[in-house]
Amino acid sequence: MFQSIAAVAVAVAVLGCGNVNETNPDAPPVGSDAATCVVSPTSTRARWRGESDASDDTGALPGTIVGGLSFTAGKHGMAFLFDGVDDAITADPGDQLWAAGSFSLEAWVKGTTAPADFAGILQKFDGAGMDAAGLPNWQIAVNAMGHPAFTVRSTTNNNATVTASTASILDGAFHHLVAVRDVVTKRITLYVDGVVGATSAPGDAFFTSMTSHDGKPDPVMIGATRQFGGDGFFFFFSGAIDEPAYYDAALSAADVAAIFTVPDGVCR
Repeated sequence: MFQSIAAVAVAVAVLGCGNVNETNPDAPPVGSDAATCVVSPTSTRARWRGESDASDDTGALPGTIVGGLSFTAGKHGMAFLFDGVDDAITADPGDQLWAAGSFSLEAWVKGTTAPADFAGILQKFDGAGMDAAGLPNWQIAVNAMGHPAFTVRSTTNNNATVTASTASILDGAFHHLVAVRDVVTKRITLYVDGVVGATSAPGDAFFTSMTSHDGKPDPVMIGATRQFGGDGFFFFFSGAIDEPAYYDAALSAADVAAIFTVPDGVCR
């Protein structure tokens, strides 16, 4: 059962989660420090923290670095730094992160360069890209205006997309993005910096089980998109991405606000 972040706030305050002023703010809870992080939800399936490698907090889905990707100061500790040319991370080679029900995506994003069309932040496409009608995909991306968007498709021939178009997130500061597909409320929602940026109820067809149909693995991509009809990569992101994560439950508004607010984000 999904354990609400808000529900464990008292426990966090007692245990502590490390201090934002420590040299490694992603460290495990220690001593009696003030509560500067929130307990990781039990629905966490993967979190790639970017602490100088592409390892996954859970140990189940380590990433593979593509191109000359480097690291930089992140929102919490270090972050992945993508050059917008050929850098990417792939993970989930066994197709474990196709959603049967509700799921959530998360990432901290910092950039200044807008893409010509759009750039992938965190995504998974069946059928070597989204050209194949009726094949699943989910993704967080940023468009040429610097506006973040959340797209999802189960088995329909069209994507359901919500775009937070109030302001550009490519302003040189870190912004917190959380995308949620909630099969109970039948809504898709994109949170930006702890609040709802866009939400929609696209219809029942977008909330069915997602699975691979192409007979081969469809890896998660961080910082890029899979090439239409092939296994190459394009639509590269330029900037920093910190702590991209996947949850197999719908994070609540309170959960999202809690992660955004605390200095160290989600505890190890």
